[in-house]
Amino acid sequence: MKMTAAKAIRLECKWCSGAVQSKCNTKICQLHPSVSELRSSVKRIKAHCLDCAAQDIGETKSEAAASCKGDLLRENGNTVRWVDGDGIDRGVCFLHPYRFGKNPTRKPPKPEHIQKLVAAGKETTFRTAARCKK
Repeated sequence: MKMTAAKAIRLECKWCSGAVQSKCNTKICQLHPSVSELRSSVKRIKAHCLDCAAQDIGETKSEAAASCKGDLLRENGNTVRWVDGDGIDRGVCFLHPYRFGKNPTRKPPKPEHIQKLVAAGKETTFRTAARCKK
């Protein structure tokens, strides 16, 4: 199964509340669309991870999210596993690859597409856009 940010959210909701997202009645979880003002799945995951990672470890939220390994102390059914110090086999968080608010599997745009945007006078934030202006 190819993982997407939306699928990762659905799986996390299933293991957290035991229900689908539409039946969850949370008032605090950033993954729930009625709680978060963010529309993008990866941006909601980033907000959730910032809240989750910086709970008691004395780091800033962004430092804590960056140092997070995704190791959970609860079961979540993920096939990606890790073994804790007591030898207990545990799951890795489904949301972990998206914790920075970016999709790690998203391919960069083709240079032709960037050239069209630059020619049309559109703002681009891609690293290769500077090369296309020459």
